[in-house]
Amino acid sequence: MKPQNTKSYEFGANLKFLHNRLGIDYTYSRQNVTDQIFPVPLAGSTGMVQLTMNGGKIHTISHEVILYMTPIKSRNFTWDMNVNFSKIHNVVDELAPGVESIFLGGFTTPQVRAGIGATYPVIYGSTFVRDDKGNIVVNDTPGASNYGMPEQGAPGVIGHVSPDFILSGSNTFTYKDFSLTASVEWKSGGQMYSGSNGLLDLYGMSKRTEDRTSTFVFKGVKPDGTPNDIVRGGPNDPKALQDLYTNVLSNIDEYYIHDNSFVKLREVSLKYSCPKPVYKTLKFNVSLYARNLLLWTALPNFDPESSQGNTNMGGSFERFSLPQTTSYGLGVNITF
Repeated sequence: MKPQNTKSYEFGANLKFLHNRLGIDYTYSRQNVTDQIFPVPLAGSTGMVQLTMNGGKIHTISHEVILYMTPIKSRNFTWDMNVNFSKIHNVVDELAPGVESIFLGGFTTPQVRAGIGATYPVIYGSTFVRDDKGNIVVNDTPGASNYGMPEQGAPGVIGHVSPDFILSGSNTFTYKDFSLTASVEWKSGGQMYSGSNGLLDLYGMSKRTEDRTSTFVFKGVKPDGTPNDIVRGGPNDPKALQDLYTNVLSNIDEYYIHDNSFVKLREVSLKYSCPKPVYKTLKFNVSLYARNLLLWTALPNFDPESSQGNTNMGGSFERFSLPQTTSYGLGVNITF
């Protein structure tokens, strides 16, 4: 094997105006990684499952913009703002000869993969059968257990993990010796596989499995292209909802791919700084803080940052994940 090689290019600008009360930083970078070391899958005829070798070429393009300003500055009061915008685009250019994608983590299905020509990483798993217009196709064979329910399609790419952009910002209000800071982050775009939502459905513990007596029509089309009008459930079909979630949708990974965009109030802190020494050179400051206070997210029921660790699955998978916690703290800093 050869060593992995990385070449990167970066340029930017740092501009300040109005006696440093307004500033903007911009950085563009491109990183080309060649001879990446991966466990590359082999044909079964070789007698081996995989071989660790040089098997990848990836490029990354990133943009980062930082805007900082001081809208108000007086003798006793100051308002400081800081906004950070970042956009990172990872693309797989090449893999080992004859290999279209490489397994990075996950289960038999779904998986996290690196695929040629796709953003890095992608989620790979079982799909819905769809028509040429993208509509989900249901089974219209009377008597079938999944009559009026979707069909499982061939494995394929079912989700793209990388967000469109991340925008974070903070505001600090300072009045004499007190300062109040609030930090917010917005992540737009990106998808993940939510296994916990799948398990809630599987065991009948989710809100959408509460009504087990009413009839339902699964949104989709029949094989001939007409809208699905097959009614399932009700007193004469009591196991339909259970079959839908335990025998049909639980085997279609695409159903549990969710947008994991979010807006989060990351931290609020209040700080008092002692203006004069209390004894000779002894000074102190006291701070109170609270973290992970509020969350608005497209992912139902869970915090999208409660993902499967910091490995290749991080940000791509959520299953049996521990919830994020709200924390409160008190800090005292003494200098002398």
